[in-house]
Amino acid sequence: MVHGGGGRAFDVSLWVIASILKIAVLVSLVWVLVLVHRELYGNKPLAKKVFAIWTLIPSAVVIALAATRPWWAARLGNDAIKFYHAGSVQFLGSELLEHRARCLRALSNGTVLVSELGLIIVVATIHVGLAFRLGNRAKYSVPLGLVAAEGILLAYAKWSPWFRFDYDVFHGDIISAPLLLDQIAIIANDPYTTLTAPMYLALIGSNLLILRIARSH
Repeated sequence: MVHGGGGRAFDVSLWVIASILKIAVLVSLVWVLVLVHRELYGNKPLAKKVFAIWTLIPSAVVIALAATRPWWAARLGNDAIKFYHAGSVQFLGSELLEHRARCLRALSNGTVLVSELGLIIVVATIHVGLAFRLGNRAKYSVPLGLVAAEGILLAYAKWSPWFRFDYDVFHGDIISAPLLLDQIAIIANDPYTTLTAPMYLALIGSNLLILRIARSH
């Protein structure tokens, strides 16, 4: 009993640490985003470089996740996360089995990947446009950009035929829905937090690279 209680306490401690780290990462992301918006204001040559960085690096993360999906899907999947991998379908009814089949087809033929790459381009375009025009007032441009990005994610999830709002059955996309659900949760909430960690780190790295480029001239 003592061992079991200690194990639970250890699990809770890990969850608390993960939640604190996640919040710290999100705060750091917003902070460097504010700095980037200020540097980008009215700077057309820099805007072109920023657009390239904000599209290429996140796209590389999505492509890498798509390419390695057979590896990580089986490790993140379980009986409550059925669309991640080919197993754990014994509890699915006919409707969910059909939906799952559509998800897997969309993943295998590249439809999901192309859609999410397009999503990245749209979000990057909005942030670059807001920073270029309003970056001198980053307290307005950054919140506007973040709200717009969340709205686009919500609209995408509503449109997406492979996304399913269901507590017990996960969706079939790569990164957009995990990002949306992880940010809604705020605290660490796996599998979303684990899956989105590479994207958060890529975005922070992208912004630090942009700041270095901007301040080197």
